[in-house]
Order: sequence, then structure tokens, then C-alpha cells
Amino acid sequence: MNKRVPRTYPVCEVLTVYDGDTLRVDTDRGGHVHTRDWIRLKDVRAPELREPDGPAAHNDVRLWLAEHAPDGFVEVTTFWSQGTLKEINEEQTFVRYVGVVRAPNGAELNSYLLAKGYIDRGMTT
Repeated sequence: MNKRVPRTYPVCEVLTVYDGDTLRVDTDRGGHVHTRDWIRLKDVRAPELREPDGPAAHNDVRLWLAEHAPDGFVEVTTFWSQGTLKEINEEQTFVRYVGVVRAPNGAELNSYLLAKGYIDRGMTT
């Protein structure tokens, strides 16, 4: 049985803020290996961009990054999750990474968004 355990990547550069609960990061996996990964923020359910408050959720993420990670570098702990066929920016995937994002100063993006009420405000799929 292939058990998947959480993994922490201390050097990730945020490339894109897709919406209030999804980021694309360049993950330094060591040994000069980099991957570009979509990260769905663990436990966060923000509205989609096209939903009411979606643009505000997107902006909340961007403001947090500007304050806590102005150079764009964060630490990401990933939790592998079997997903359904899903399209994000025209990319189809059967799996995704669910993650927790932290700034170098220890501030956690997930906790910040949960404190703002992004618990069950987005789509569930």
C-alpha cells in the first residue's frame, strides 16, 4: 500500500493567485528539481471568482501575500488528495495537492482566511 504522508517544502514561489483558495506555486523539491503545482488551501472554502464575494476573497489572498510574503516566497505543506477530473486554467488533473501555506515569519494563510469566514462560502466540488 502506497501511503501518502504530508510533505513540507520550505521554498515555494507563488506564481498565480487563482482565487480565494487556490494558488499555483513553483516548488523547489531539492536537487535542482522544480515543479509547478496547483495548491488548494486545506479547509478553506472561498467563493469562486464568478460568485458574490469571489473577487474580495481573491484580493484577501493577494493582500496577505503582500504583507507576509512580499517577495512571493512561502512554505507549503501538501496533503495529496484523490480528486475528480477538474479544470483549472485549462489544465485537467485527476489529483491535486491540498496544502497549508506559511510565510517566512510563521503567519499562516489558511488560518487567516478561515478567521475571515472562508469556511463554507465556495463550491464544494
